[in-house]
Amino acid sequence: MEEASPTQSIENFEIIRPLGRGGYSDVFHVKSIETNEEFALKVIKRNKPAQALNRVKNEISIQMKLEHPNIVKLHTSFEDSSFIYLLLEYCSGGELHSYIKQKERLSESETRRLCKQIINGIDLLHSKGIFHRDLKLGNVLLNKNKTIAKIGDFGLAIEIEGDDEMRRTICGTPNYISPEAASRKPYGLASDIWAFGCIVYACLVGKPPFDCPEVKQTLNKVKNLDYSIPDYLSQNAKDLIAQLLSPDPWKRLSTSQIMSHPFFNNNSIPKLQIKTDYCNRDYYEGDTSPLIKTGKARTGTDTKNGSRASIAHSTRTTQSSEGENMPLKYDQSQQVRRSLQLESIQPLSLYNLDPFVHTLNNGYIEITNQGSIKVYIAKRLLEVSSDGQVIFYQGKRYTLKTMPRSAQKLYLYASNCVDVIRKHSVQNSFDSQYI
Repeated sequence: MEEASPTQSIENFEIIRPLGRGGYSDVFHVKSIETNEEFALKVIKRNKPAQALNRVKNEISIQMKLEHPNIVKLHTSFEDSSFIYLLLEYCSGGELHSYIKQKERLSESETRRLCKQIINGIDLLHSKGIFHRDLKLGNVLLNKNKTIAKIGDFGLAIEIEGDDEMRRTICGTPNYISPEAASRKPYGLASDIWAFGCIVYACLVGKPPFDCPEVKQTLNKVKNLDYSIPDYLSQNAKDLIAQLLSPDPWKRLSTSQIMSHPFFNNNSIPKLQIKTDYCNRDYYEGDTSPLIKTGKARTGTDTKNGSRASIAHSTRTTQSSEGENMPLKYDQSQQVRRSLQLESIQPLSLYNLDPFVHTLNNGYIEITNQGSIKVYIAKRLLEVSSDGQVIFYQGKRYTLKTMPRSAQKLYLYASNCVDVIRKHSVQNSFDSQYI
């Protein structure tokens, strides 16, 4: 689309239809009488409070600096005695929110294509020190064929001096507000990453992860990290969402890490290459330990060679790659009970363990590329540093001595899983050398 002619009058445009209404503006689909080009015209009344008018000036200043295929272009702005006008690129495909509502949810391939464009736009914003602060489905616009996504509405955007500059003013849409902002703590660019995570989730599931009818309830779910990842999503999608929606803003992926994530490159996330379902257990809130679920054998996939492997669950035995039932070296549930009686818990160590992700019946366990471990079970998230000393539970930081009892149970569960992983890793290494 060519640049709009430098006209400074609303009389030069024909209003086709209204597109939407915001808190202090109306948006119309218009056509230039002179060139027949179509635009979106944002109209703001001048009788707004000074703070709102300053925000408009800031919006114009920021958006005029941006030139990117995945950001809505501001062609020009002008005003008269009653209104301020922003002449914007017209995206005939409408909002991403409406598109998802129409389709119920998007496939992973379509989500990959659109969200890769969104993160490209966010990457440009952050490289220029621009903090959007209101990323959501309604502020992502599509072209006619629904193949190109563009970030719009910079009414809440601000310019900051560095990645670590923080803000305290709560703004944005509750479904996309980060836990640090919802808790009235300082927040920065990582909040845009959180909002992007909510967008990815909404594309794949059909609604944002913390969606509730009431604002207070939504914010409480955000602060408590109260959401679930559907089983039908791929492991790559689950891993991406979990890393974008980390309660610790410093642990969220950067834009470059997001763009190189396996979800956007169709690569497989490294998994532990053993055929035993060593930690597929249910976690019962009222019990003192994670228990191995007893049940029938089910079929799983060996991602390394594409073959099907039978996975058997047992309270006392596990199945080796040769198909033999091997007794466990210890009764894990009894070990957990004994450990819970100890005054101190021995720190786990992830030294020299490869990254992998394993889906549980009601959550997942992951050793990340950064060398930490995550355990998400029954809507509870525990993250532990590679040395086992730094613990984040439900978004709060603890030590081995200060973590609550419910966190202790997850910690011991993680420790047991790491022990079994390490034993299998050593055995596999031995087998590969001498068998």
